[in-house]
Amino acid sequence: MGDDFDYAGKTVPVIGPGGVVTDQTESFIDSRGGDTGAIPLYTWDRNGAFEAVRTGDGNHVLRQQVDRAATGVGGAWNSADPITGVGDLRWTNYQAGVDVRFDRAPAADNYAAIGARSTGGASSHSLSGTPYALRLGSDGTWQFRRTGTVIASGTVAGFDATAWHRLAIRVAGSQITGFVDGDQVFDWTDGTPYLSGRVDLASGFHHTGFDNLTIERVPGHLPYYSELLDNLEMTDLADPPATKLGYGGSWRHANGGGMYEYQRSSSTSQAPGATLAYTFTGSGIDVTGVNDGSARLDVRVDGELVATNLPTRPATNFQQTVAVRGLPWGPHTVTLEVIAGRLVADAVGVLGVPSAEPASSAAVGQALTVASRIERTGDFTDQDWALLQTTIAMAGRAVADPVGYRLDDEGARQLVSRLESASFPLANRVVSMPQVWRATYLGQPPVDLPAALPARLTDGTTRDLAVTWDLAGLDVSQAWTTVAVRGSHGAATTTAWVEVVPTGLRYFADVNATAAGTLGYDSPAYAAVAELVGDDLVNAVPDQVFDGGATWGLGAHNAAGVRDIQYKGIVAGDYSKTTTTGVYTANQVGATLSYTFSLPAGRHTIVAGSHSWWPGSSRGYDVFLDYDGTAHQVGSQVTLDSATPSRVLSYDIDLAADGPVTIRLRATNNQSPMLSWAAAVEGVHSVSYDLNGGIGTAPEARSGLLWTDTGLDAQGTGLHRPAFEFTGWNTAVDGTGTAVTATTAVSALAQTAATLYAQWAPVVPAWESALVYTEGDLVHHAGRVYQAQWWTRNQTPGSAAWDAWAELGAHRHCAGGFHPEWTASWIYTGGETVVHAGQLWTAQWWTRNQQPAAAPGGPWKRISAC
Repeated sequence: MGDDFDYAGKTVPVIGPGGVVTDQTESFIDSRGGDTGAIPLYTWDRNGAFEAVRTGDGNHVLRQQVDRAATGVGGAWNSADPITGVGDLRWTNYQAGVDVRFDRAPAADNYAAIGARSTGGASSHSLSGTPYALRLGSDGTWQFRRTGTVIASGTVAGFDATAWHRLAIRVAGSQITGFVDGDQVFDWTDGTPYLSGRVDLASGFHHTGFDNLTIERVPGHLPYYSELLDNLEMTDLADPPATKLGYGGSWRHANGGGMYEYQRSSSTSQAPGATLAYTFTGSGIDVTGVNDGSARLDVRVDGELVATNLPTRPATNFQQTVAVRGLPWGPHTVTLEVIAGRLVADAVGVLGVPSAEPASSAAVGQALTVASRIERTGDFTDQDWALLQTTIAMAGRAVADPVGYRLDDEGARQLVSRLESASFPLANRVVSMPQVWRATYLGQPPVDLPAALPARLTDGTTRDLAVTWDLAGLDVSQAWTTVAVRGSHGAATTTAWVEVVPTGLRYFADVNATAAGTLGYDSPAYAAVAELVGDDLVNAVPDQVFDGGATWGLGAHNAAGVRDIQYKGIVAGDYSKTTTTGVYTANQVGATLSYTFSLPAGRHTIVAGSHSWWPGSSRGYDVFLDYDGTAHQVGSQVTLDSATPSRVLSYDIDLAADGPVTIRLRATNNQSPMLSWAAAVEGVHSVSYDLNGGIGTAPEARSGLLWTDTGLDAQGTGLHRPAFEFTGWNTAVDGTGTAVTATTAVSALAQTAATLYAQWAPVVPAWESALVYTEGDLVHHAGRVYQAQWWTRNQTPGSAAWDAWAELGAHRHCAGGFHPEWTASWIYTGGETVVHAGQLWTAQWWTRNQQPAAAPGGPWKRISAC
């Protein structure tokens, strides 16, 4: 489907006196406002004004009409930009595309955007409320945003701000993909995806054109719900009424709710044993509603158990908390039984429209093969074993006939998940598994995640269960981040929180995160870092106050210089070194927070994590580093507010003498600075250079480097190699490692003491079998350079030591000078000096293919060791 917003030729009946429809007609465009701004057919404006406008070429486009230049209006009462919606809450998987053009000059707030799976809610008046949005700036920059958070960004090469550009966003299950002018710019998997909703179009307060909107199905995916039932649709409107949604057990049904509830109603389970059932034709159902994820369910399809102790997921307005998919197409009755927690049902979506073509069954087939080989053990109850056999049978039908099964992609994924879940019977009885905290060095995946964890089961017992950790796509490239690693035992999951830190870490202080403080236990982030760094970590506890002869610790003072330490109360939820707790002081200009470390002379990085727990109150501060007896201002008017509630402050210093280094945050307004954690990193990296067969003076080796240092691409002096040109440095001899540029940081070398090898590219032609070569001709072949000793054709260089080709040896530094390496095919006539096996040799007479060795009567004479 689509809309080109050109309604020329369309007519509508004229409404006469008293609202009577007459036989007369009028232009659709005229009836809706005319060529300068007609109300379009399908859009739903939530900010700004989007109207169909006739352009100079006679075409009609959708244009955002509240233009700053034309009207003087540059904002809305709710502080949001123009946005309009198209479509239906029932839409699930689709690709939406639209042409956009900027009618005003490039500006920071001049942009166009297309969004997907928008369902409304308290933030729906702005693009930050749209689950997935691709935003194109008038300067050619683009951003992919998830509910306002930038996930990916970039710039369109050769961007023309005056031309039309095509934006498209595809939502297919948890996979979100974006395109600009037909080129894919991002492809991202959402671990907790929004799964249904409308299309959004958005812009700044500028004339911005939209045209040729298209909404297309995604092959292999279900396009929309055939029904979206309100939770109170327990019967239909027939006479007598037929049952629709069936409730059993204890429920609380509420009507007259908020505007962000479907039909303003909801049903909430009140105790275990509550059931919800529905009979339909299709391949599954979803339940939507605001949920905390506490509910666990037994799921039966046509009376047979297909999932037990199934976890629900936290969900917001109109989003899915549980999905039962991957059923064979046909009539089914699905019954959900709450066995623990609380389930809120706002609506039930029926998957009653098949995909245009079946999805691949390959993954189901692989999982089916594995599950079919499982033998029954004592961990399987009769119910567990029956569940596995039921799931195997269902998956077998999907693999045997995916077309007749009407298999879709999300259904296939659920079948795989149910096979894996049923194969781990204890997983279906897991109540909880502990989370894990670990630390790793920058650029290195964690290697010490536990192979098993103690799990608490529904019968109250505890069992050690094997855990598989998913390290695929793990990003450990940014220091001071905390990355989540998913661990699983079948359907039972947990999380390992991994702190990413640089090599050379000497202090890591997690403020107020001690067992003696309000936290009540030592920081798990600190414990993980301490385990990784070991004895090189100076601070033996997470935090302390800097007084009483301490060599490190926290300071906090009001504007008068009086100590005023105010610890932040504990924030509930998963532990975070940045947000769980910290410290602040008096809300006064000049109030300070500080952290002091005692460090040896040399290069260091001083780092602090600063987070505001009250971002609605903007707070600013200057940053100072006090060392070598001098206060150095390194940051000015650093701000924490709702746009930037957290910052990582990082500064490099050269410490002339052993002594204290203090990072100090001084308030510039009547709001206290905030401090969550602090760290000090010593420069421990070194780099040396190897000419790798070349001649000249290598760059001087460097030591005491920090992980952020760059400028490693030094040129050296007089670098050359016969028949080659110098092309740069690499961490591997053969160039397969990390290539070094001016911006390559030490951390990218992935080792504390790194050797960089010169890279050489041949400047002679490549050998060709059809060409004739005569004495003296040079060629390169297989990374080596050869010289023809006589006329030759179709003889492969390096194939034999006695043929027409002689290999030039690379140069090595030996005994105070550079000398070529001995090669078997080169002809030595006497007097030449070569390097071989770490020794320097001289040829005494003509020789070829005779390896240098200290043998009596041989052609080679040993001069010295290298």
